[in-house]
Amino acid sequence: MISKWSGDFLAGKRDKESLSKALDFYLKALAIDSLNARVWAAVAKCYSLQAQWGSIDRTEGYEKARIASNKAIALDNMLNENETPISGMLSLEVEHQELINRLMGRGLVSGRPDDQD
Repeated sequence: MISKWSGDFLAGKRDKESLSKALDFYLKALAIDSLNARVWAAVAKCYSLQAQWGSIDRTEGYEKARIASNKAIALDNMLNENETPISGMLSLEVEHQELINRLMGRGLVSGRPDDQD
């Protein structure tokens, strides 16, 4: 899912503009798969950092972070019940174009329908 990975790349830059763009990518990812606990956790982190840095209203930002965190936890609990817990996350720092090239290349050879677009 390119939106999730693009969000991770931008969030890793740790500046206000990139964090805002990361949040946009995460929200696009959730529009595709609203049951992705990792993305909900990333959304919570973005809102929390935006509130902390003063990019958005603190009360509103922390409330949005709380809601997103609760969704991530609920989804993670559901995954645990089905014996598929979130056990870790890998983050790689590569140039944005390189990330796109790698993802597009994977889509050509993986055979997975979600990699074809």
